[in-house]
Amino acid sequence: MKLERSAIITVVALCLLIMQGCGGGGGGNTQSAPEITLQPANAPVQSGQTATFTVTSAGSPAPIYQWLHNGMPINGATGSSYTTPTLTAANSGDTYSVAVSNAAGSVTSNVATVTVQSAPVITSQPTNDWSYGALIYNSRAHYSK
Repeated sequence: MKLERSAIITVVALCLLIMQGCGGGGGGNTQSAPEITLQPANAPVQSGQTATFTVTSAGSPAPIYQWLHNGMPINGATGSSYTTPTLTAANSGDTYSVAVSNAAGSVTSNVATVTVQSAPVITSQPTNDWSYGALIYNSRAHYSK
């Protein structure tokens, strides 16, 4: 069964609220829905590296987090930052966002995109050119991105 992204985020937010508890009905409890004060940023990385995404938020009680990869919850990713596993060219274009929730509500961050850049590859080795016995030396390497 394929769930739409909004349904998944709603389920994640409800689960997080249940795990956190609803705070009870004590007097003087001021609650405010979470607000994202710093959105996760796009991450250009080299192949073989990781990317770290960070969010900051405000709200009362203190918000809790659930990171999403391509719209799906990441198991165990419940902090204000998330570091990916090692990335390859196949991960370029992957998206990350975070659902921020507390007893007063929830909000989802903007989407941040990973761009995995490959290192240049040498396509031919340098060559030596000696002309007519003169002391002319030319060394060239060719590469592509």
